[in-house]
Amino acid sequence: DDAGAVRHAGVEAVDAGVLSPRYLDGRLRLAATVRNLGGTLKYGQQAESLPLAFKAGAALLITRNWLAALDGGAPKGGAAYADVGTEYVLAAGKGWRFAGRAGWRSQTLSPSAGIGIGCHGLSIDYAFVLYNYLGDVQRVSLNFNF
Repeated sequence: DDAGAVRHAGVEAVDAGVLSPRYLDGRLRLAATVRNLGGTLKYGQQAESLPLAFKAGAALLITRNWLAALDGGAPKGGAAYADVGTEYVLAAGKGWRFAGRAGWRSQTLSPSAGIGIGCHGLSIDYAFVLYNYLGDVQRVSLNFNF
């Protein structure tokens, strides 16, 4: 009887990514990542591999204020997926910025929309995501860029 035994699980893994230099006069960036490279999660006599996943994406500045992004992923043992999104930013002077965003995620067939307001590296963002299986999700975030 090991009812009083303390058990733990452990694993070492690495996430890695690369970001390209800017192309098309600084308007295009490419990126790629791999997640969960490495070990196997072990708990007692059981072992399970972490979910290895690859992802690649691109962001294109269509105009000075309008950004479009596309990325795709391929989790090991799962179906490939794609995400697409866009953001339009209005500068309002003295460092203030207002943003409108929209996107689509093929993995969950979910549209999303959002707005944001920011000034000097601090921003507040709101997003609404319609998940077919989970219902509506509303998210508010506070971000600080330095």
